[in-house]
Amino acid sequence: MKSKLWRRLGITVAVLLIFPFLTAGCDSDSSGTPAEIIALWQLQEFILDDGTTTPVDDPAKYTIDFRPGGDVSIQADCNRCSGRYFVDGSSLAFSPPMACTIAACLPGSFDGQFQVALSTVSSYEITDRSLFLHYAGGELRLTPAPALFQ
Repeated sequence: MKSKLWRRLGITVAVLLIFPFLTAGCDSDSSGTPAEIIALWQLQEFILDDGTTTPVDDPAKYTIDFRPGGDVSIQADCNRCSGRYFVDGSSLAFSPPMACTIAACLPGSFDGQFQVALSTVSSYEITDRSLFLHYAGGELRLTPAPALFQ
């Protein structure tokens, strides 16, 4: 009886000692989402397929907050959206439909354009501290939001 107990205890200790080495190379959360995408990102510009770029005057009004586990929160100027996102390799998609407020933003807002672009996102890449979301018609370039406390 004592030898079985000692054997189980020995196996448990061995697993606990080896487990950190087995998971050391993991760079994703428990849902498989790459850790590099889990952050609050601010929209910097729209880059259309024809090469035209449209900069965003106030990036803090257009944000995407990718959270662990697949939850996402989006600020589209005066509107907010929430839902889910799915990553598989470099493929990325947002769950349709997103739950969004429908406030009328001031003229010149990119809220509608931003929401339409997000609804057709198909992939992403991260290059030089920028997140590029590829959508039907172009790509969105986002950068990490500044830290609140430094």
